[in-house]
Amino acid sequence: MAKILVVDDIMDNVKLLVYHLSDEGYDTVSAYCGKQAIEVAKAELPDVILLDFVMPDIDGVEVCKELKRFPLTRDIPIIMVSARDDDDSVIKGLDAGAQDYIVKPYNWPIVAARVRSAVRIKKAHDTIDSMNEQLCQAKQAAESACTAKSEFLANMSHEIRTPMTAILGYADTLLDKDLTDAEKVKAVYTIQKNGGFLLELINDILDHAKIEAGKMTLHRETCSLLEIINTVEGLMSVRAKQKEIGFHIEYVPPISDIVSTDPTRLKQILINLTGNAIKFTEHGDVRLVVRLAEAFIDPKDQQEHSMLQIDVMDTGIGMNNSQSQKIFNQFAQADSSTTRQFGGSGLGLIISRKLAQFLDGSVDLVFSESGIGSQFRATVSVGPTSGLKMVDNPLEARVVQPIVKVSAIAKPIEQSRILLVEDGLDNQRLLSYILRKGGADVSVANDGKQGAHIALTALEENRPFDVILMDMQMPIMDGYEATRLLREKDYHWPIVALTAHAMASDRIKCIKAGCDDYLTKPVDREQLFDVIKTQMATKPLEVEVAAAAPA
Repeated sequence: MAKILVVDDIMDNVKLLVYHLSDEGYDTVSAYCGKQAIEVAKAELPDVILLDFVMPDIDGVEVCKELKRFPLTRDIPIIMVSARDDDDSVIKGLDAGAQDYIVKPYNWPIVAARVRSAVRIKKAHDTIDSMNEQLCQAKQAAESACTAKSEFLANMSHEIRTPMTAILGYADTLLDKDLTDAEKVKAVYTIQKNGGFLLELINDILDHAKIEAGKMTLHRETCSLLEIINTVEGLMSVRAKQKEIGFHIEYVPPISDIVSTDPTRLKQILINLTGNAIKFTEHGDVRLVVRLAEAFIDPKDQQEHSMLQIDVMDTGIGMNNSQSQKIFNQFAQADSSTTRQFGGSGLGLIISRKLAQFLDGSVDLVFSESGIGSQFRATVSVGPTSGLKMVDNPLEARVVQPIVKVSAIAKPIEQSRILLVEDGLDNQRLLSYILRKGGADVSVANDGKQGAHIALTALEENRPFDVILMDMQMPIMDGYEATRLLREKDYHWPIVALTAHAMASDRIKCIKAGCDDYLTKPVDREQLFDVIKTQMATKPLEVEVAAAAPA
């Protein structure tokens, strides 16, 4: 409902206008002199002002000028109302800022039409002002986001170039003929370590992209909580030992060992939080305190679900209040100097919080103080309480399984025949070397067309390859087309996609093309051997029967 301010020093005139305006459905306020009109207008901010021209204290011209100077009343339409109908008075009123001029005595239909017009103009001004405000806010948000992204990209450039400098530099030193064996080993370890940093950085960026695109998928399953914690402890204790700080796991019983969650994502959350704690701690220790928090009723199944709570506490550098408020912002770290001093993408915390939210929980900062340390808390739902098996002494119940690396086995894929389809010469050499060291007989094709021909020829000669490792991006014929061609030719032997494309959609694309499994570059040696052994165990049934038949 529009609000109209009626200003006139004659009360009967005010009453008459208020009567008509109220009958039209307007809300009204009144003033009986110029000073009062200014006060009421600034306090009520009406949509339209009907302003008398001649008043005893301040005339309508001065009132109009004053209201046009005040920012909040500047855009209010003013209709000057006067018994004077001479041109000079009209010009004075309009020059003072009035939108319209009405001569007494009133012709109400004309007054009503002009008021309606003024109300429409005011609404149009308000809409434009609102749009301008929204545009300003959007502009500020865009500029802020652009600044944050620019700083993020600058940090990423620094983060990528730093390990690349070490990798390229130490690779050059390996060409030095005077290098001792010990120096060569040190150079190789440095290259490995910095390569790992690069891979972690890329994985963070990819995970963030998946989350932002809504393509992050979770796989809840029944698994061992103690085994997950044990894995995190095995990985993180090595980092803590390298920094000569303590690392401890504490359980607040009773603890459930068997839980329902996504073990990969829960591990990722804990590794991110623990890795940060170790990174920012130079003295003292890092502790993980594991407990079951208060259960809640899940609206999806109306069952009582337990919440797992893990506090990650450190005695590191800590943060002040200003820094603490930024840590969950996209593309931001607590301090731009943090990246330069400690490294990292600045995405770990926001990724961890998003993953925890997908698991019906959260990641929050509980405490942080500069020079004292920080405490982060991760909570996730771990399934209905009715299905939980409680353990009173988790430390005693844990069975630490020794980690046996496949590479420690002399020939993990001995007597296998592998076709490597890869156009990159350096990758050909590296992968062929790894496969042959693993005991495989390796054949190499330079593109998909050549690879398909070699595979089909081997099949016709009744000596098919145990596994084809198929690069997906190649000239002449790419891996997708080559795989489809082989499947159309009734080639049923395992084909494993080998690609630098690491998004979930890329895996789906490879499987749809006919691949049995999917590996991303850079290739992890143990994972490569595991996949090959798994695929070798699933060779076509008719081939097994034919091989078992008497000659």
